[in-house]
Amino acid sequence: DGLSPAEQRRNAAAPDNLLNLYARALEGDTDALTLLGVSSPDEITIIDARDAAPLHLYLIQPDGHTERHTVGGNDEAHKWIDGKLGEAYRVPPDECGVQTYAVIYSAAPSDVRPNRIAQKALNLKTLIHGPVVLAPTGQADPSPTHRRLSEALSGDAAARAELGITADW
Repeated sequence: DGLSPAEQRRNAAAPDNLLNLYARALEGDTDALTLLGVSSPDEITIIDARDAAPLHLYLIQPDGHTERHTVGGNDEAHKWIDGKLGEAYRVPPDECGVQTYAVIYSAAPSDVRPNRIAQKALNLKTLIHGPVVLAPTGQADPSPTHRRLSEALSGDAAARAELGITADW
């Protein structure tokens, strides 16, 4: 049946656990360094071989219709954004009330209507015309603006209605 959660925690915390051994060595623990046969944490290379976490990109149209697209990495993200916006620019971070997303807009949008939905949802200082793409930056953002946008993008009906976002996921 496997180990109980308590046994798993004990094993993870055990000094002879390989992951624990490497963690201690990276912190400079001399016993751990000796067991690994190195003299300094600088001699340890960590390679993260996990698959990249999928990224969710969002395209907000001026009428509020929002698409979500999942990509496997930055190259795929750039390709999708180029296909949606063509030549594009990023709204400077200090012009936007949300730091969790880079806000990208088209240099020559085919839909030139003002995007008041994005302006409200992102607390943009400047009104953008045409669609915008939201791409995750990896930055934490505890702001109320981000919290409400996150609720809307996560399916909260009240947040979507408040911001004017319509979506079908």
